[in-house]
Amino acid sequence: MLNRSLLSSKLSNFIFLDINKDVLQKIFNVSVEDSVYLPIRANKIIDEIKLNNNLEEIPVKYFVEGMYYVIGCDEGFRYVTTYKKIIKTNDWCSLTVKAIIADYVKNNDYLESYVLLRGLFITNIDEDIYNKMLWCLNTSLKSNKTYLDEFNELLDYGKELKFPMAFFYESLLYNEEGKYVDALNSLNLYYSYGGKSEAEVSEYNEKLKLLADFEKGKENVKTNPEYALKLLLPLLEEMEKDAFLYYYIAIAYRNLGANHKAIYYLNEAIAIDKDILDLYNELGLNYACLGDFNTAITYFRKVFEVTRSVEVCTNLIMCYINIGDIKQAKIHLEIAKKIDREDEVLKDIEKILEGGS
Repeated sequence: MLNRSLLSSKLSNFIFLDINKDVLQKIFNVSVEDSVYLPIRANKIIDEIKLNNNLEEIPVKYFVEGMYYVIGCDEGFRYVTTYKKIIKTNDWCSLTVKAIIADYVKNNDYLESYVLLRGLFITNIDEDIYNKMLWCLNTSLKSNKTYLDEFNELLDYGKELKFPMAFFYESLLYNEEGKYVDALNSLNLYYSYGGKSEAEVSEYNEKLKLLADFEKGKENVKTNPEYALKLLLPLLEEMEKDAFLYYYIAIAYRNLGANHKAIYYLNEAIAIDKDILDLYNELGLNYACLGDFNTAITYFRKVFEVTRSVEVCTNLIMCYINIGDIKQAKIHLEIAKKIDREDEVLKDIEKILEGGS
């Protein structure tokens, strides 16, 4: 079902006690052909010794926890079949482990809770238990991203079973990664498979719709600027303080040849956040398109001083060529060649300056 490499190592915290079959019959009302090794946390044994207790009086709940834990870590373990038989014969085992899980959650030990929940789920496939597994592992992810592969595999398993919360948590994961269209698609599947439309989920859904339109709009500012504007312009009402929204609207207008409109939206973006260098580069491009190369040079120089980008430098060179300042064009050509001599645009500009085309 899942990759156990992460969790199997945790079994090193357990020791296994040889329990006589007659003792098993007495405690668990289970008949087996031979003695069985039952798992118990090593620290529990140490605690019992410190209290001078007889090991024959070890609380049964420690063995119940151990059996669920082993099942949760390694279904292929030798005695798992016997552990399952013991658990299914005694309904109180599940109640016992649920109480233990609750204690771990109270102590913020979510990974231990997850492993026991997995053992509980394997012995009783139940959607509610699965949802608790998701919650525990997702909470663990906040402090340790190494559990991400485990989380993704758990999501895939839940999706196979059509559990709504698997799609909901997948949506949250996509949202965190900035993949808003994918996040919205997963949330729609959450609803399709019976997920509840609670107030908090509905609010998240509305936010995702905005972000998904923003993502699709950004992807289309060059290839289909008209469509991009249909998606982006309505977002201004809800995202009026997002400088990048104005930035992408401006790019779409530039690609439509509406440079004055593009400049208007870029200035609006700068009023929100004056530290975004891409805004000044876009202003340079728009003024260059309008033939105002001196203003374009002002903006390109501002960006180039910070980024030392060969692309920005080539824009500067072209502006100098257009105003007839060949001296500055050649100076900046040499600067650009030191940055990236193999840049293809730069090679074409060099041919122009040499008199070729």
